[in-house]
Amino acid sequence: MQRAYPLAQLSEMIAAARAQPRPARLVLRNTERFGLIHLYFAHGRLVRVEGHRETPLRSLEDLAAWRVGAVRRDDVEELPGALAADPTLEAALDYSLRVLESHGISRAIRSVTPPAPQQAQQPAPAIRGTAGPSMVFDLDASAPGAPPTVTMDGLPALAGVGPQGESITATADRLTDPQWQLIAIAVRQVVEQAAQAIGLTMAEGLMRRALGRVATVKPPLRGMELDASGWLRLAPGVSLAGHSRYEIVEAIAALLGNFELRCASLVGAERAKQIITAATLPLSSSLAQVGLAISG
Repeated sequence: MQRAYPLAQLSEMIAAARAQPRPARLVLRNTERFGLIHLYFAHGRLVRVEGHRETPLRSLEDLAAWRVGAVRRDDVEELPGALAADPTLEAALDYSLRVLESHGISRAIRSVTPPAPQQAQQPAPAIRGTAGPSMVFDLDASAPGAPPTVTMDGLPALAGVGPQGESITATADRLTDPQWQLIAIAVRQVVEQAAQAIGLTMAEGLMRRALGRVATVKPPLRGMELDASGWLRLAPGVSLAGHSRYEIVEAIAALLGNFELRCASLVGAERAKQIITAATLPLSSSLAQVGLAISG
């Protein structure tokens, strides 16, 4: 059975569904009164709404008045009806999310600077195997424990990538704005989860040190920083256009792996693993679609 999450995570789960191309269904249930809404996404867009009110729009309007509820995500092979995005439903959903966020019912997602559009058309560097063996865990101090939780799936769905790691073209694999938003959310979730065990100041400090260390060998991280509020963002004037999605996700895998080992030096390997898995569990399916695998 799929796990249900509190309504507070609705905005994050919708952002995760929009960040992946595969179909997904979010089941929203009001746990205070009668209310049931199914949101269907395909190629990152809302394509269908089934709800407890007379029309999809009325159901989305009612969502804005919810105060208690649960959200479950289902990965589906096929979606009912047409797959065309509906701008009216998209706008109604976004409006309801803003209302829920303004009342503190759903946790708001901070706006982060998206990657700049790709201009150059040169071939991207060849991909050689998965990222796992090249991840960096050389800490300032040694950290005991089991191997890190975060690994790479090798992005099996990428066009032009074969078992021998053939090169991809610049247009075949670029990080999209929703995918960048998903990465920023995942990193922030990890920091907040760690803060419950070691305090927010220490958690943010460990993430900044991990970022500085791994950036020495992972070029995509050199243009990133953890801002004053603890969100991962691009530094002013920096673009990720010169890096493929694979390179960026590989760098994020290394970042989270390094952070996990730093946490392990304080709370132990098992607790550090729990921090990573608990923080990313609501986003795990979408992260896997981007290429980032979090083992439980």
